Amino acid sequence: MLKTSGAILLLLALPMCFAQQSAQPAHPPAEGSRVASPASTATAQVQGNLEVLTDTQGVDFGPYLSKLLNAVRENWYAVIPEAARPPLLKQGSVTIQFVILPDGKFAGMVMAATSRDASLDRAAWHGITASDPAAPLPKEFHGPNLSLRFHFYYNPQKPDLPEQTPSAKSPPTPEQLPSSSHQGTQLPSSNSARFQGNLEVLTNTQGVDFGPYLSNFLKTVRANWYAVIPEAARQPLLKQGSVSIQFVILPNGKISGMMLVGTSGDDSLDHAAWYAITASDPAAPLPKEFHGPNLALRFHFYYNPQKSDLPE
Repeated sequence: MLKTSGAILLLLALPMCFAQQSAQPAHPPAEGSRVASPASTATAQVQGNLEVLTDTQGVDFGPYLSKLLNAVRENWYAVIPEAARPPLLKQGSVTIQFVILPDGKFAGMVMAATSRDASLDRAAWHGITASDPAAPLPKEFHGPNLSLRFHFYYNPQKPDLPEQTPSAKSPPTPEQLPSSSHQGTQLPSSNSARFQGNLEVLTNTQGVDFGPYLSNFLKTVRANWYAVIPEAARQPLLKQGSVSIQFVILPNGKISGMMLVGTSGDDSLDHAAWYAITASDPAAPLPKEFHGPNLALRFHFYYNPQKSDLPE
């Protein structure tokens, strides 16, 4: 029986086919084009939007699938096309099937259902191919592969979704995210935080002056945020709300482990803040004199706040 954690209910669902190992095409095939025949959906074990079609032999795949979903989500969000972003917010859904082989390689990718929009299909396809290879399957699992199905939803109406399905319109909520960030990087406790305006630095900076680095990064994030602030937050509506997003910057400048830790309660406000970070990835490499594994940050985005809402 498949064991899961709440982190598995993140964004997609897949049934995998039993296929020969091969490199996946960079672009999606037409709908119905098959690299291999997927397993029958009658065997599916449904966990949120994730269907595991393989007999898991009692192995706990929860932590493994949580990490895979984090990787796929980040790779998908990075290339979501303009048509699906504010103000257009085009709708659509894509379903992709594949298998994970014991060494973590993907095989047998199938475009099981298309959005009828090539840009939406390509972004979902990239979410999978950019995550290949995954980690090797758990050693205690002795099956030939792990068969999955992913569903990607762009700006869906609530009736379109299975329960607890974040979409391209709304980033995942804190309850749907693991307590540690992607790649196993632990974010420090908030009692270690130091405020820099709307930014908290959660890492011991080892005496390194991050002022110029963070100033440049803040300018980039702010410019990307201002470019997509939704109409609801502009005049004359001036909707209020705040969003908090936590992540780490790796030594090469790549952003990892994004987590929505405070929501505004409005999908459009949350998505604009989320986009501001993803569009700023990668940042500049961390200063060479800093020898830590990463720089952990928490950003706060305020929409039309009252003075009392802001940190000093």
